[in-house]
Amino acid sequence: MPSGVHFSVDMKKLIFRVIKFVENEKTGPSIPLYNCNARLVAMLGISEGALLKLKKELTAAQNAEEQEYRPPRLRSQSKVRPVSKLKRRSSSLGLSSASIVVPEPEPTKKRSGRVPIKLSEQADSEIRFQFHALLAENIYPNTDNLLERLHQLHNDFPVQSKTTLRRHLHRIGFSYKSTTKVKIPLDNICFVAQRAKFFRKMDELRDANALVFFHDESWINSGTEKTSIWVDNDGKGRIKKNEGKGNSFNLILELKTKCDVLGSRIAISAMMNIDGIHLPTVDIFTCSKDHSVNSEYFLKWIETAAFRLRTDNGPQRRICIVIDNAPWHCELVDSCKPVKRSWKKDKIKQWLNNRSIHFDPLWSKAELLEIASVNRPMKRYKVNEIAMEFNVEIVRLPVRHCCLNPIELCWANLKEYVRKGNTRFQLTDVRELAAQFIASYDGDTATKVIKRTQEIENKFKIADRHMEENIEPMLDDEESSEESDVVSSDDE
Repeated sequence: MPSGVHFSVDMKKLIFRVIKFVENEKTGPSIPLYNCNARLVAMLGISEGALLKLKKELTAAQNAEEQEYRPPRLRSQSKVRPVSKLKRRSSSLGLSSASIVVPEPEPTKKRSGRVPIKLSEQADSEIRFQFHALLAENIYPNTDNLLERLHQLHNDFPVQSKTTLRRHLHRIGFSYKSTTKVKIPLDNICFVAQRAKFFRKMDELRDANALVFFHDESWINSGTEKTSIWVDNDGKGRIKKNEGKGNSFNLILELKTKCDVLGSRIAISAMMNIDGIHLPTVDIFTCSKDHSVNSEYFLKWIETAAFRLRTDNGPQRRICIVIDNAPWHCELVDSCKPVKRSWKKDKIKQWLNNRSIHFDPLWSKAELLEIASVNRPMKRYKVNEIAMEFNVEIVRLPVRHCCLNPIELCWANLKEYVRKGNTRFQLTDVRELAAQFIASYDGDTATKVIKRTQEIENKFKIADRHMEENIEPMLDDEESSEESDVVSSDDE
C-alpha cells in the first residue's frame, strides 16, 4: 500500500470478505465457477440486484472509455500483416503481467431538495380533528394556528412548515375560501355531510340503548420492536440484529421462501364495545406482506359474528356494528354494480334492457354510459345484506375519520405491548403476545377509549355547527363555485 494511503473501515471489511472467500476455496470451489453472479454475491456480501446494477454500470463505463480513447484509424495504418509474421505471445505470461484496468465509477447521484413527507392515515385524521378542535374553541383554523396546535400536542409531528401543511390540507379534501374577514381552509362538503349522518345515527343508537360494537382489522409484523431504546458508547443495546447483507445468496433465497410459506405477520379482525373486546369473534391468523383480508374472508367473518351476537343477546335486542370503508367492506351486490367503461356496447345495452331503461340503438358507447350513470341504482352492500339476515345493523364511519373509531386506540396500545415483549422476533411469540393483550382488555379500559371517542365526536359537532352558523354566511360567493365540483363519497 502506498505511503500515506489508508483504507476505510468499509473497504477493509470488503477486502477481508474477499480474502476469506478465496482462502476457503483452496480445496475447491464452494460455489461452481460457472455461476459468476452467485460467487460475486457471496464474495462481496451484496444482493443480486445490486450486483446486476454494478455490472451494468461497469459495462457502460467501459464502453464510454473505449469511445473516448479510441485513436482515429488511418488508411495507411490499416495494412494487414501476414499471419506468419505476427508475434506470438504466451497466454500465461499475459495473465501474470497484465493489470486489471477498472474505469472510474460515477459518484452517487444525490436527490436535490427535501424528501417528500408521506403522512399516515392517523396523521391525516389528527390534522382534520385539530382543525375542528380550533373551530370548536372559536379560533380561526388557519395554517399558523393549526401548525402551532399540532406541534404543541405532538413534538415529533412530521409536518414542519406552513407550505407543507397547506399541501396536505388540500390533499385530504380541504379547500381555501375567502370570507369578509379572513381566508381560511374549509372541509369538503361530502365529509361534513358524512359526519352529520354518522353522528345522528350514533345518537339514535345511544338513545335506544342499542348494543354498539366497533370493528376494525390490524396487522403486526414478526420483526416489530421498540421504537426507542438505551444504547452504550459502542451502540449496543438493540436486541434485533440485521444480517441481510452478510448472508450468502442461497441463504437469502431459503429465508425468503420460508417467509413466503409461513407468512411474515399476523392479521387480527375483532370488535369491541363498552364491555371490552368481544372474544368469541376475534380472529388472529398468519398472512404474508400482501395481507389476505379480502371481501370473501370478511363476508364469512361478518356472518359468523352477526349470528353469534344475535344468539347471545336474543331476538329483540337492537345490535349494531360500526365498520370503516375498507375496500373489502364495500363490495356491492351483483344487481347494484354499475356499468364500467371497459364494457362493450352490447353488454351495456343488456344492462339497460334488464332495468327497462329506454335508449336509442344508434347511440354511441359514450351516450350509453351517460344514461347508465344517470340511472345508476342505489348502492346495496353485501355486508349489510348478510348482517340484516340476523337483524344486525351496519353503520359506516365517515371516510378518512379513523379517529372516530375507538378500537384504533386499542390497536395502538396492542402494538406497544407487543413491541415491549417481542424479543425473539418469531411470529408465534407475536401471536401469543397479541392474544394475551386482547384477553386482558377489560370493560373499564374499553369504556375509557369509547368515552374519549365521544369527546372527539362532540368537538366535531361544535366545529361543524360553528362553521355553518358563523363562517359560511360570510363566504364570498364568487369563490365558492368549486364546491359544486365536490366528488361524492361514493367514489372513494
